[in-house]
Amino acid sequence: GINAEYGVVDYTGIPMSQRTTKIKQVAEVAEVEQKTELLKAAYRAFKQYDKDKVGFLRQNEFELLVRDVYKSFNLPLPSEQEISEAYPKADLNNDGLITFDGFKRWFQDVFFKSEGFSFNEQPWIATQTKTFTRWCNSLLIARMKRVRDPFTDFSDGTLLINLLEIASGQSLGKYHTHCTTKYQKIANCGIAMKFIKDQGLRLVGIGPEDLVEGNKNLILGLLWTLVGRYQLSKGGDQEIKKIMLSWINQRIEPYGLTCSNFSTSWQDGRILNALVDGLSPGIIFQNPTDVTSPDFLSGDRVSNIRKAMDIASNTFGIPAILDAEDMANIPDDLATLTYISYFRDVLEDMQEDKKTEELKKELEIREKMATQKQQEAQLKYLEEAEIIQRGQERDIQKKIEEVKREIE
Repeated sequence: GINAEYGVVDYTGIPMSQRTTKIKQVAEVAEVEQKTELLKAAYRAFKQYDKDKVGFLRQNEFELLVRDVYKSFNLPLPSEQEISEAYPKADLNNDGLITFDGFKRWFQDVFFKSEGFSFNEQPWIATQTKTFTRWCNSLLIARMKRVRDPFTDFSDGTLLINLLEIASGQSLGKYHTHCTTKYQKIANCGIAMKFIKDQGLRLVGIGPEDLVEGNKNLILGLLWTLVGRYQLSKGGDQEIKKIMLSWINQRIEPYGLTCSNFSTSWQDGRILNALVDGLSPGIIFQNPTDVTSPDFLSGDRVSNIRKAMDIASNTFGIPAILDAEDMANIPDDLATLTYISYFRDVLEDMQEDKKTEELKKELEIREKMATQKQQEAQLKYLEEAEIIQRGQERDIQKKIEEVKREIE
């Protein structure tokens, strides 16, 4: 099959002459889908800054939005000159007011036509790259190792092998710890790929050479496969999402919320705050209904999300592998799903700790009861021994008196 999200093609049965055409078709589908998602994100951003709901932005609102767009897409912030030049381009009617059509024209000029912008790297590749890289580092820290760029750092296979050993708890055997040749790099990556396949994971269209050469789409697909196995659960994407959605909706039901997906449902921060509060009721909301209060809904959604992430990290040790800006402005299913899975893990650990504490208390009670019974038995023994001793003393005294009488 064809996975348009990663551009991965199953070449089985496809003649060599048709492969290039298939890849181009995949790329075209992916580009159209990504442009659609970008325009949706642009519209949502425009609505957020159109706070009085009049359908247009004034100059100061437009300039703030421009800065926010650059920041959200991890682009270098524009200079004041660039912002001042953007304003007249977006002012289609020359009336000082920026409609969405004007904003869209500026947005498309920046993101669809600029030579300095690689569309295939935005926005989902950037979001997934950050999220999956942080997931890798949350494991690799156990060996004091770190991934900075997965598209280059996995090229010799050593970090990938370390990641697999930590995640699986198994050894991959001998490999080249210091690669000096491409052959050694390919050999290491081959060891990692073989192990992944031996674990029952299906890899389509990717080989050791793709890791060495830094194929971005295929490497992201590989990392998502590893996240699915070692962080989420076994099963396909849809099965994982279905299980996680069911779990999330159980957790947020007391808050009167419903989660239908791993993208738009999370943008206003309500579900994330409810999940965090559910781990320790009262840590964010005094009452579950506060999550739908005007005060909360009127707040900045990025700030609301960041607050929840900070509490999750500082209080429960949940790593912030996802940026608040990404969740609010350019949500990605796989990135959100990976991040939220840590909440499930924390809750399971808390429940296990609770069971352990309950068992500990039960054992303490049993020990106290056993000690009390032992003390009671010892006391009874001493009492019986004392009675016996007194009886023996009376018998001895009686015999002494009998002897005295016989002597007399």
